[in-house]
Amino acid sequence: MSLTMRDVWARAETGPICPTQKFELKVLFPEVKKLVGKYDIKYNPESPVPLDDKLIDRVFQAGLELLTGAGVLCTDTERIIQFEEQEVRDTIRFVSGEVTLGEGKDAVVMAHRGIEDRRLPVIWGGPVAVPVSENIMIKAYESYAREPSLDAFWTGTLSHIGSMPVKSGSPLEMHAEKINVGWSREAFRRAGRPGLHLSGSSAVTPRAPIGACNPEYGYRKSDSIHCYMVVNMKTDYDTMSRAEHYHAYGCLVWGGGTTFIGGLAGGPEGAAITAVAELLATYMIYRADILLLWTPTANYAPGMASRRAIWATSLASSSVARNTNFAWLNASPYQAYAGPCTDMYLYEIAAPTIAFVTCGGHPIQGGGRQGGELDYFGGPLDTRFLRDVAYATTRLNRSQANTIVKAILARYEDRIKAKDPPVGKRFQECNDLDTLRPTQEYLDLYHRVKEELSGLGLEFK
Repeated sequence: MSLTMRDVWARAETGPICPTQKFELKVLFPEVKKLVGKYDIKYNPESPVPLDDKLIDRVFQAGLELLTGAGVLCTDTERIIQFEEQEVRDTIRFVSGEVTLGEGKDAVVMAHRGIEDRRLPVIWGGPVAVPVSENIMIKAYESYAREPSLDAFWTGTLSHIGSMPVKSGSPLEMHAEKINVGWSREAFRRAGRPGLHLSGSSAVTPRAPIGACNPEYGYRKSDSIHCYMVVNMKTDYDTMSRAEHYHAYGCLVWGGGTTFIGGLAGGPEGAAITAVAELLATYMIYRADILLLWTPTANYAPGMASRRAIWATSLASSSVARNTNFAWLNASPYQAYAGPCTDMYLYEIAAPTIAFVTCGGHPIQGGGRQGGELDYFGGPLDTRFLRDVAYATTRLNRSQANTIVKAILARYEDRIKAKDPPVGKRFQECNDLDTLRPTQEYLDLYHRVKEELSGLGLEFK
């Protein structure tokens, strides 16, 4: 029988007692290590796009076994929420396979995509959690909404209101969330796209996004709000409470895990397995309508465009594409090492996007330079580039995609190893704030990099 969220809540109160440190070091870490060996998962740097279907299926089975073997720790009760394999299979088989984002003429359908799926993916863009200056926020958001390639929008973060920093748990956090969402709505109206899908709360405490659930000025029922797993196969009552409210309100729930390569999951092999387990757990615990799958590198953050990160995320994505009916997103990357308006920044968008779209994902990008620095995002030209690359990728098979991804990686890997990526430019330097159009410098770079990618075999139409 399939489980309900109330069944999960009960298990958070009655499961085996396990302190957090014990769960991480004595349960999770040994279980991941065991499964890497049991299922013969080996990192292959020559195949950032996985070509072996048997390996792909083994990763899915290992992820399922990790979820049922280790379980998920509820940090509030220090009890393990346990699942049986048949319960998981019975529950996930009822996933519809598609979800409608936005409303009216701006609505789009995000559907499950398979490996080498020829259907066009949904394109997500926006500042993606980057701190955005109060005085440019509406203009920046409007510039994205004007871009026709954008299907769904992920907001930035309002880190200051006037001279006051937005502090987690304070009244200002709730106020900032309402302002952020309200300004997104105003920007959409200015751009003539009032029904555009909105997502991306950066609030830490649940009361801020819950307080912004309002069809007039806040999150609508056609929007999605986040319920992430706590890192390393954990959850808490705050996040479960978020999920309860969002489902009762009727909006979409966005969820996922964050499995770090170099963390408790170990190398890219363990990260791929854990990413699958956390994705399954997200659905089992929060009933998320939209799922995010990614495996950043821990030792040099954000690490989303490195070869190991692309390999692990692509492998996990392929296993989800072959063995479930989920519609899910891949960060492509949502934060880059390089800053906007540099060739490396566009390479970092292109390589993961080609890999992940080939493996069945829908791409999301826009977070700019590492470290979440103020206004370090490129703007709507990033989204257009993402769309161009993603759409062209649907004409590739895995072998072609693998060849192109390796060629792009060769253009920027040395800069990652040297930890010396180009700083790039802020939104105000990449765009004209009066016309809300990209600068000629950024347009010239956009066309030049597309020409390079065409020479590698990516066919733009």
